Amino acid sequence: MKSFLLFSLIRVYSILAEYPEERRCGSKMENLWLDVVLVVDNSKGMTKDGLTAISANLASIFSDAQIGINPSNPKTTRIGMVTYNSNATVDAHLNYDWPKNNDVLNFYSTMSEISEDSTSYVAHGLQAAQNLLYSESFGSNRSHYKKVIIVCASTFKGTGKNDPIPVANRLKGRGVKILTIAYDQGDEKVVEELAKISSPGLSFKQDANMTLIENTLLEVNCFCPSSNWYQYRTPGQSYGTCIQPVGMSAVWFAALASCQLRWNTSYLASEFTLDKHQFVFEIVKRTPQIREPYAYHIGLRRIDGEWYWDQPTGLLPVRDYKNWGYDYPSQSKKLSVGMNFENSGKWMEWKNVDPRFPSNYVCETSTCDTDNYCDASVDDH
Repeated sequence: MKSFLLFSLIRVYSILAEYPEERRCGSKMENLWLDVVLVVDNSKGMTKDGLTAISANLASIFSDAQIGINPSNPKTTRIGMVTYNSNATVDAHLNYDWPKNNDVLNFYSTMSEISEDSTSYVAHGLQAAQNLLYSESFGSNRSHYKKVIIVCASTFKGTGKNDPIPVANRLKGRGVKILTIAYDQGDEKVVEELAKISSPGLSFKQDANMTLIENTLLEVNCFCPSSNWYQYRTPGQSYGTCIQPVGMSAVWFAALASCQLRWNTSYLASEFTLDKHQFVFEIVKRTPQIREPYAYHIGLRRIDGEWYWDQPTGLLPVRDYKNWGYDYPSQSKKLSVGMNFENSGKWMEWKNVDPRFPSNYVCETSTCDTDNYCDASVDDH
């Protein structure tokens, strides 16, 4: 009898301890998997001290990452390097075997020395980086790896054919993220100017917290398997989940099976918070195949009288956030799954229905990130 009571208490505690929480992006720099090109200004104005500072800064940022190629571990980062002044030089290709000092990458020994040329055109550095990515990353067996260009510059110049903005826009149009780090050597406007070529939110000063830049790289390495999925975001926060509305009717368990086939560990969408509920609805409204009045299955189901979110790892009880419509949930045992429906006030609420009720549905899956490597088939989903 005592054993039975103890088991019951453990079971109750384990259910209570499981609190629904939105998946976060991976946070392990040692599992970073990117293709990166460093674009470093080595014109006279940068100075030798500036280059040594850049080298130390970059070595610190990538100190935990696995650099190079490891056939047994796809979670690696390749790093190429371009230096530029009035011209650009490729100092290291993406498969370069970087030397180390005391187990820290030694960028300085590979970097071209400070030039006597005081002219500095970042457009030339970006063009060389573009050529490197196009020839060694796009179309390769790492074509599905996210691509990043890190520009370290002390000035921003160029108009006409030397204008860096057109080449930066071309790169960003191909999905390349451009991160800029301004090294102030007397040009106070360089941060503002470099922001013109950086991806949104990826422009930094030389004294930026290293953790901030690492977190930015981790966020770049957090993405959905394909353009058919939409990463869940709130202002200032990207989460480790993606959703995909499906504008075809299916009964609840058929919808669940359909979601499970769409990508690894995919399932019917959960709504742990009002923010997530509203995000899902906004994406649904942008889906041409789903029309008003809006209605769609989500991952709610009732078991033994309790409501749960159906997850790949098991069932999570519905906790603080609940969005039941008026007079719902019905206590009828036949109405054992949940869906969103549009009420008369155009507000989306939950109601429980018979599992055989057909409706559109919304799938959810984990992002590709440092905790979850995605192979080249990401483009097929």
